[in-house]
Amino acid sequence: MSYEIGEFIFVRHGKEKSKENSAGEIKRVLTKTGHAELKRLIPYLKTHIEDDMNLYLWASQESSAHGTAEIIGSEMEKAEISDCGCIAVGDLVEFQDKVSQLEQPFCIVVVGDEPYLGDWSKEISDSMLSYEKGMAAGFKINSLQPLKGQPQWIIRSEALSLEALSISKDKSALSEYKKILLFHIQEVFLMQDELLKNQDDPEATHQLRVKIRALRSVLSFIKPLIQQEDYIKAQDSLRELGKSFAYLREIDVLIDQWIEVGRSHPEFASETGALADVLKKERSEEIGKVYREVSKGSASSILFKLYNWIENGMDTIFKQSDDGEDKITFEAFTKARFKSLWKKTDENFKKMDMTDLKSIHSMRIQYKKLRYVLNSIKPFLQLSEAVEIKELKDLQYRLGIVCDSHRNSAVLNDLNDKYKSPELLYESGVLTGYQFRLADEQITKLLKIHDS
Repeated sequence: MSYEIGEFIFVRHGKEKSKENSAGEIKRVLTKTGHAELKRLIPYLKTHIEDDMNLYLWASQESSAHGTAEIIGSEMEKAEISDCGCIAVGDLVEFQDKVSQLEQPFCIVVVGDEPYLGDWSKEISDSMLSYEKGMAAGFKINSLQPLKGQPQWIIRSEALSLEALSISKDKSALSEYKKILLFHIQEVFLMQDELLKNQDDPEATHQLRVKIRALRSVLSFIKPLIQQEDYIKAQDSLRELGKSFAYLREIDVLIDQWIEVGRSHPEFASETGALADVLKKERSEEIGKVYREVSKGSASSILFKLYNWIENGMDTIFKQSDDGEDKITFEAFTKARFKSLWKKTDENFKKMDMTDLKSIHSMRIQYKKLRYVLNSIKPFLQLSEAVEIKELKDLQYRLGIVCDSHRNSAVLNDLNDKYKSPELLYESGVLTGYQFRLADEQITKLLKIHDS
């Protein structure tokens, strides 16, 4: 990603504790956990610093912030720590003056504390963030007077893997699912960066869409817990986000399947010919559109708003106990909700009309949601339902072959209308026939499962 002016990386110091020094002064120092989490965070920070950037590491003079900066600096070349009093007191005017004197493009890693990092984020980007200890966020700066930028990404040191989340079965369902949702948003940010860096890799597009679906699936799972108006707005924004990468993924699937045809039928050259040329052209144009939109921060803006809503605005519709805690626990809600959804999905599969594409597509979505939810809760809770992730993935895959054959056929028809070539018409017909043959095979297998 190109930064004409530069980038800010705001980092809140790691987890800390009070410690008395030899002079009897009380200082805040990083705990072992805080130190370890920051070390794991640094590789993610480094991926956002481009080689041609002038790197600066500015820190509050407070001991915990300075200690955090020392850890970051030890892992980064050309990063000398500068103590900045303006960070400690939240003086954005002085900070802006210092920034305006730097050589561009720059990357400034700013290590500080709340509430100032959150206040500066709001002032610079209109995105309200509450920085946990060990959390970082990136902003692409596009104006110095006034100091303005676009939010780009978030990373939390204590949530670099799903298993690392601190989930309690006995705490309120909403509070624990918020942690899981925030983790999935972070995963979308990471895969968005992966797509920008590896535009030619079809798997990057695929995994980005997978991460968005996982986020939507967990949100759907907790639908009974939250205000429906807020839920609908969130799902609508994520649906549109997913659609922005849909055509790129469809072209990648067609390229992959045409290669498969070429392997089994060498007379169809999958690397050359009319269809291969058209698919390459379409992909090149589409990845260009996606890159420009993502670089502008369109997707990140949606994710930041969602992040802020989950962290600060997502309220439960359940009555609370006298101590303010939700009455329904993570364990109780999850078991009851999954049991209900699995029963409904199982019944729907038995009633599914194998000749109705709409019914097949609906069934595929239900299995997808259950699989992503099961992946998200499995590290924290064992369910009594006799369902395996592998089983859900298998059913989803078979249903997907059927659905995709129809959608891919429609895409190929559009390409024929656009390019109008006899060779393209012939080759696309071969690919369409190949896909429908695969779909027929899956329907036969699904019918056996359905009737068993």
